[in-house]
Order: sequence, then structure tokens, then C-alpha cells
Amino acid sequence: MASNIKVSHYSINTDEILGKGSYGIVYACQSDNLKNKDLCVKVLLILIRLFLIRHKFLKKFNCLNCSKKLQILIQL
Repeated sequence: MASNIKVSHYSINTDEILGKGSYGIVYACQSDNLKNKDLCVKVLLILIRLFLIRHKFLKKFNCLNCSKKLQILIQL
């Protein structure tokens, strides 16, 4: 069974890795708008790391100003 992540009108199949490099992973994907096209998406590892940092930060410090504090931390 395929694991799909929906982003906008794209569905990324995380079970179908087309390539891997030092900057990210390339997955097969499909578009709701472009049914007859083979598509792929490169997910940058830095984005994955930033998402995990954000998730851990928000989980630990659940407050109203978290996004501002997080932006300051990422800029440092």
C-alpha cells in the first residue's frame, strides 16, 4: 500500500523513491489537474529538518508567540 502525502493538488508517493542525493529525495507524484503526466518532486532535506525542529519546538513550547520565536531561532 502506497503512502501518499497531499500537497495542494499534488499527491506524493513516498514509497516510490526515484532518486536520492545530498540535498534531498526525489519521489514520484501525481497531479489532480494533470492526469496523463508522469511527475516527480524533490523534497529538500533541509525542509524536512526545519519541519522536525518546528514540530519539536511547538510541542515543547505551546504558546501564542511560538512562530515568532521559532523564526528568530532559525535565522540565527
